[in-house]
Amino acid sequence: MKTNLEFVAFLEKAYSRGDRYILGGFGNILSAGFIDSKCRQYQYNAENRSVLLQYIGRVAHDCYGLLKAFVWGNTDGQGNYIASQDRNETGAKNAAQEKGMLSTIPRLPGIAVWKTGHVGFVVDSSAADYRDWIVIENYGIQTGMLRRPLREGGWTDWFKDTYIQYVEREEHTNMTTHTISKGDTLWALARTYNTIVDAIRATNPGIDANNLHVGQVVNIPGAGGVDQEVLEARIQALESQVNTLKQERDVALTRISAAKQALG
Repeated sequence: MKTNLEFVAFLEKAYSRGDRYILGGFGNILSAGFIDSKCRQYQYNAENRSVLLQYIGRVAHDCYGLLKAFVWGNTDGQGNYIASQDRNETGAKNAAQEKGMLSTIPRLPGIAVWKTGHVGFVVDSSAADYRDWIVIENYGIQTGMLRRPLREGGWTDWFKDTYIQYVEREEHTNMTTHTISKGDTLWALARTYNTIVDAIRATNPGIDANNLHVGQVVNIPGAGGVDQEVLEARIQALESQVNTLKQERDVALTRISAAKQALG
């Protein structure tokens, strides 16, 4: 059975490459024929067919289809289908042996967060307040993939999906220390030492990422205990976000310049 850590790596990959949403999708390449078949199956798709056609060639799934794509081996749009495992997000929650109200959510990457009709998955549980944990979700045809704080999703419940084996990160046997200098951040340290923020937090109980001070000594877990695929996927996702922000900035500057010229 595949693990939650592998699932997190897949989610980051899907987000960074800009996977899209189609109701009833489970890791399929969007083609005109596939879109038409899903439009016949679901009115929601039919109402948004023109949007779907803009993303021909992209990998697509619905919200719980993200997990099915991972479990069924459709991480790159292979389109495999396993009828015996087909269910939606509510069926998955009902089948879960471990679940509860959101306020009781365990600190575990890959865990599902749920609300009526929708599901997302925690990819970063490093923040002290669970409401600041980061969730990846496939939100809808118009929006596509989102990566945002848990507090913004309106989630009500959590559950461990029965198609995934949930494991804790490995214990870190090789440890080094870093003395904080001006400008240091946990993200920068994680990248410098080839680890992740979650791991640094785990080895420094009580550390405040927003209040690091010069001279503070921080334990840095060795790279041997880190899931490298998760790390690389997170880096790709963040770089994609940076590029998107740069593009939005350039568009805004162009519009401002045009407006100034128009005003003389």
